[in-house]
Amino acid sequence: MVSRKTVGLDTELAKQLKEVASRRGVTLSNYLRMLIGEALELESRGFYAPKALREKRLEYILENLGFTLIPKELVGNLDSGRAEEMGERVGAIARELGVEAMELIELLCRFVGNTIFNPDKIVIVRNPNDASSIIGDLIKGIAVSAGLNTVSDSAVVVIELPREKVAEGLREFSERKRRRKRR
Repeated sequence: MVSRKTVGLDTELAKQLKEVASRRGVTLSNYLRMLIGEALELESRGFYAPKALREKRLEYILENLGFTLIPKELVGNLDSGRAEEMGERVGAIARELGVEAMELIELLCRFVGNTIFNPDKIVIVRNPNDASSIIGDLIKGIAVSAGLNTVSDSAVVVIELPREKVAEGLREFSERKRRRKRR
């Protein structure tokens, strides 16, 4: 049984959604049902659906740049200078594609594992025995290409976060906290 609900959308957004649904060969209603169903599935698994979609978009962009997900053990023989240089190139390409460097950095930090997110900086702890060190250098290159201040040594890579990113993070945290209180 279908329950009818009214959802307010900006005119341009509604037009774009209709065009996408048409290109996919489905009705707008069916497209929205599928989209909302997938978003709810992500949410039921503990993921924030808008963030998961943003990250998937970034993964597609990285895939088009020749990236692939592989075990860390296989990338252990790369040198850090080359990884940082590649990161700078990836950062420049991402900027041209309108991708926020911080979104890309946050996504890649998930693959490092040894990452500490502070309100004003990201600290990547290097482990010379695995690929996290090389991925850290790749992330550092992306940060450098975005004009972020970075400091690194054999133990860590530190990326200072721009003030607007810190403010945005605080707003998102406050919003999540407010939503939890309403439940």
